[in-house]
Amino acid sequence: PSGESYIDLIDRLKEFIYNIENNKDIVVIIAHQAILRVLYGYLMGISNKDIPFIDIPLHTLIELTPNTYNFTENYIKVKVPFDKNLVGTIRRTCIIDIDKDSCALGKLV
Repeated sequence: PSGESYIDLIDRLKEFIYNIENNKDIVVIIAHQAILRVLYGYLMGISNKDIPFIDIPLHTLIELTPNTYNFTENYIKVKVPFDKNLVGTIRRTCIIDIDKDSCALGKLV
């Protein structure tokens, strides 16, 4: 399919990440979970192969504060009315029977 893999997202977000890292102001990012996984994974030093499996909780602000080595995290739950149509997109394993590295690189059928 013509979908965008996590590797595509990483490549597409490189300039945006550079701008975040060189910004002295507070930055607020509202995005889809896949984008948040890539940003969070990069900023927290998580390997590319593990990025698709990062759990980004719904209805939660994630505050990242720079420290000596990476970022300190603070999770702030936001109360929202229940909606059965809101679902997370966390994928615990690959959709098809291949190794985790191939899954992370977007080699899914």
